[in-house]
Amino acid sequence: MAYNTGNPIGSKSPKDLSDNAQNLDLLMLGGNPSYPDRKGVARKSWKGMEAEHVADQLRRVTDFNSAQTDRKTQFTKFLESSGYEAPVPYAAGLTLERATQAVTFLGNEYRVKSQFLPLITTDWATDESRLKLIGDDSLRQTLAKPAGVFEIGWERGERSPIYTGLGGFLNAGNFNLWEKEFVDKAVKNNPVDPATWDWAPALQAAIDKVVLLAKIKGTTYGLPGIEVPAYLYNMSKTILTAPWIKIGIVGNTIFDFSKAPVNTQGINISGALANVTTDIFSFTGACLDASRGNLHLLGNGLNTSRGSAVFAGNSVDGLPVAREITLKNVTARNWKNALEFGKYGSYLFSGDGLRFENNFNGVVTPEGKVRNSGERMTITNSIIGGSGIGGAAILHRSDTMDLSFTNTSFDFNHDILRCDPGATYAAISFNGLCHFEGWDGYLVNWDSDGANFYVTFGASCTILPTTYRLDKPLKRNSPSRNLVRLGGTASSRVDVRFETPVIRHTSPPYTEDPFVALDLHQGNPVSHKGCRISSYDAYSFSAFGTRDSVSNTDFDFQLDPLGTGLASMKCWEKVTASAASDEVLVDDGTGKKVLRIRGTSATNYSHIRSKQWYPVKGGDTVFTWSSISIKGLSQPSDMSPLLPNVQLSFEIQYADGRIERVASRTVNMGGIFSDAEMPNFDEGKSRYIAAGSLGYLLPAGVVAVRPYIVYVAFVGDLYISRIGLWRQ
Repeated sequence: MAYNTGNPIGSKSPKDLSDNAQNLDLLMLGGNPSYPDRKGVARKSWKGMEAEHVADQLRRVTDFNSAQTDRKTQFTKFLESSGYEAPVPYAAGLTLERATQAVTFLGNEYRVKSQFLPLITTDWATDESRLKLIGDDSLRQTLAKPAGVFEIGWERGERSPIYTGLGGFLNAGNFNLWEKEFVDKAVKNNPVDPATWDWAPALQAAIDKVVLLAKIKGTTYGLPGIEVPAYLYNMSKTILTAPWIKIGIVGNTIFDFSKAPVNTQGINISGALANVTTDIFSFTGACLDASRGNLHLLGNGLNTSRGSAVFAGNSVDGLPVAREITLKNVTARNWKNALEFGKYGSYLFSGDGLRFENNFNGVVTPEGKVRNSGERMTITNSIIGGSGIGGAAILHRSDTMDLSFTNTSFDFNHDILRCDPGATYAAISFNGLCHFEGWDGYLVNWDSDGANFYVTFGASCTILPTTYRLDKPLKRNSPSRNLVRLGGTASSRVDVRFETPVIRHTSPPYTEDPFVALDLHQGNPVSHKGCRISSYDAYSFSAFGTRDSVSNTDFDFQLDPLGTGLASMKCWEKVTASAASDEVLVDDGTGKKVLRIRGTSATNYSHIRSKQWYPVKGGDTVFTWSSISIKGLSQPSDMSPLLPNVQLSFEIQYADGRIERVASRTVNMGGIFSDAEMPNFDEGKSRYIAAGSLGYLLPAGVVAVRPYIVYVAFVGDLYISRIGLWRQ
């Protein structure tokens, strides 16, 4: 300091002020850690304070890190020492130094009291006061493990009117096939592998438990159902159950009967289990309900099995009725029969979402006379397909049965609906979007003496006339292959109604009747894509004007006797003087009455029209067609190839009396008849094939229409079997 006066603090001397200013400059900017003030006391400089702060900060960080490491080490040791330790049997000389160590004595577990840790055991009389009973501490540790749930048991008791905890809640629920009471009944070939067990005794035990409750209660109402979780269950024998026992399938489940005896039935649903008072309301609802999944009943082969996947009804008289049997989402494969009905007390059956595939027969009715069975048996939204050679989608064998199928597909069956000789009555309807494809016979063997059959095909049905056997032409298959084969005697009555089903073709419909696809009158069978069509009375075609049907009278020349010339026919007339000659009704050599037109040159023509007008209105769509055979035609040198042409047209009449001819289409039939590759037809040119017009939309003001056909360019005998008018 320059002056160092030693004046007291608070001095106003300029000299002291000068010394203070010098000291402040050193304290702020000086390089030493401290400087003396004017009284000689050392004061920390700014640089000194900064250095001390940095040193303190480093020390604190070091101390914190060291403390953290120490705490981590201590915590790790604590965790290691405080985990669950399995108890050891009590004995002298044990060292117990951790609170987690335990000993067992006479079945109880003990732990050392904290104030006596560590403890070296001596004898029980001495150590008992130093130990505490820990009870269920170890059990809680066991239950907390992932596998702990398997240590929890429950045994079903009686239902309580008031739920009392979890046990009461479980007692009030449905039975489960996997409950110990039922699982114990399974035959365990490999005790640790349920896939090898025979589950039939287990499921039957669950059903029998429900039956026992019914007997105790004296009624079938208010009983628990049976839940079957998804699994593949091997079954060695028939499962016997009843309509009022409700079996629910959860998930996709298989009952595998493939190793059972060949005469085994899968599920037998009857009234045989309990002779108890059946509450009528207990029948409602599905008794085999897989709506939460699917139940697949697997048999031991359609040509091996002698049983049915589901037998619904009673096979013995005098049992309680088996009414309102209901199945949902049940699949059956590889059985002789997918579904068979009982002879006694079986009615009001209902099946929804059924899938019957690769069975010899699909649905089978009882054989012979039935009693109190067959009322309103319905199947909806289902598939019945893949019946065996000689089998059928529906096999009818009884004296009565009412069957209804809605929105059901019948795909690739040998026959669709077949009758055995014992069948004498049936009322069968196909409704909604029923689909028929790949069949050999449609209605087969419906010819029992005194039989009464009523079959209805709804307006939305689709019929695809294609063969069952895709590997061979249809003509090589079973002789059944009929669309309709009816015969019988005068005492038989067959009522087949086609409520305008859609008959669709997967290839050009080279048939005698392209729209109807049926031979509607008595006479020899004709070919329809290989399907033999037998005759039956066309009662529904006696009146014209119905929609989606043949509208004109005498479209197949049945009203006039053989030998009648065209000019004398009741319903047909020659329009102009034609170059053709000898237009007359003849027998074509097969017993079929046809109109023969004889031509002598390639310029031949013949105009034919109906004498009758048929009522229509503007906006209707009409078609014409004519079916011909060319077996009587020759091949003149100036015609190559053979060219019979069929000109299809209409005459339409307006309300004011005006008549107009409308040409629709000309069809060259030569190429069609010369197509040697067409399958499923009788060989040669003797078959009758229709030339069909395009649809013609009638204009406003039209009140009537009649067919008008011209045949051109043929030499020899042209045979005409049909001239038809179709209104849509």
